[in-house]
Amino acid sequence: MILIIVLLVIAVILAVSFYLSLCWLFTEMAKRNIIFTLRTEGEIKAIMRGDRCARYIMAVENHIIDPDDFDIFKGSFQAYANELTRTHVKKKTEDPGFKEEKLFSVKADGSLEASPDGSYFNKKFERRLRAANPTSKKNLGWIELLFGVAWVGFPPYRVFSYQFRWIKYAQEKLDSGTPSERVIMQPRNELVDSLYFRYPVYGIVADDAETGAGSFGKVEGEAKGLERIKLRLELVMETETANPQKTLFRTAGLSSAGDWLSAISKEIRDAVRKWVGQVDYDTLIKDKTGVVIALNRICEEVNGVKNGNRRKIGGLTTQTSAVLDYGQKILKISLVNMDLKDKELQKSIDAIFNAEQRLRMADKEAKRLITLAKGQQAEAAASLKGKAEGLRDIAAITGGQEMYTAEQLGNINVYAPGQDKVFLNVATGVTGNNSPLAPGKNESKKGDV
Repeated sequence: MILIIVLLVIAVILAVSFYLSLCWLFTEMAKRNIIFTLRTEGEIKAIMRGDRCARYIMAVENHIIDPDDFDIFKGSFQAYANELTRTHVKKKTEDPGFKEEKLFSVKADGSLEASPDGSYFNKKFERRLRAANPTSKKNLGWIELLFGVAWVGFPPYRVFSYQFRWIKYAQEKLDSGTPSERVIMQPRNELVDSLYFRYPVYGIVADDAETGAGSFGKVEGEAKGLERIKLRLELVMETETANPQKTLFRTAGLSSAGDWLSAISKEIRDAVRKWVGQVDYDTLIKDKTGVVIALNRICEEVNGVKNGNRRKIGGLTTQTSAVLDYGQKILKISLVNMDLKDKELQKSIDAIFNAEQRLRMADKEAKRLITLAKGQQAEAAASLKGKAEGLRDIAAITGGQEMYTAEQLGNINVYAPGQDKVFLNVATGVTGNNSPLAPGKNESKKGDV
């Protein structure tokens, strides 16, 4: 019996050791994208079969990816079924023969019809949909459930990697490796194996953007001949992936998968240059609200989508849409820095700014000194007022004037008048009839010999 227990313990130890060894081995393989990979939060990975994309591995909270069209939808499976129904009704109007094959059935009135098991999706599509979006443990494959790694497959299956070039707006790193207080545009060029679902700091630099000279064109009201100036604009955009298939594989060939950012950045630069050319430098510096409104409008123009369709501007359909052509939705564009291309003019502006800054500091210091002087004046006035009121109170007390006179002569410092002919020694706390007044020439203090 003891032997059996010992053998069971050894078997359990060996089994646990074998399991932990497999976990370590599979994790190391997943880090290198060999047969397995890691499902990283906030990232999307393309799984290739040869040179064709077979599926995507994604981990984005409250979002699902369509396994056929690769559109990313925010919401539950039921909400996605409702969205497909709306799309079905809309396309049915345009094409009477259209039918959404992903749904089980759509009634004539446009409402969803569920299958006998209560599903609104086609069974085959639903299996693929749930496999692509494991929202619960029961949807995970047994390998991912047991070992925490996602299955890629044996060759020719592989995780797609590509060269990605971008500008990151981030803190500058010192030689020691610690970040400095300075935030700069940092060009990056790396081999990556995933696509961010959302990225908030893509940098865009627009050189030679011309704008009106504004107040630079005049000196004391007289024109000095400067009508246009050139700027170097630094912008930051935040993007969200709407369809990774369009982002990676519809811009160009596999070798140019990362060029979607260059294409979108070009559209933004062109739109920004056009807008900047219609305003002047003073507007860009002073009208912060106007700048935000203009950049939001550029956002909408570059996205090129309205109600799911290609946007029309001035009655003309936009030629390029970041959402429909590149699978990226631009959430926000911000102007973070602006410099003059003319270095000498920029130095002049910096000198003016520094002078104004010093003037503001001097004005602030002058106001502080004035406030301090007023405070000291008020303090002195309060002291005099308090002394006058004290003298008045002393005069109102019987014997008070005599006591004050004696105090000023230096004969006493510790007496204060009490009742009539009764004096209090505040040092000893004893009362008596001895007057604090200095004795006359022919008088002696009580108790003198």
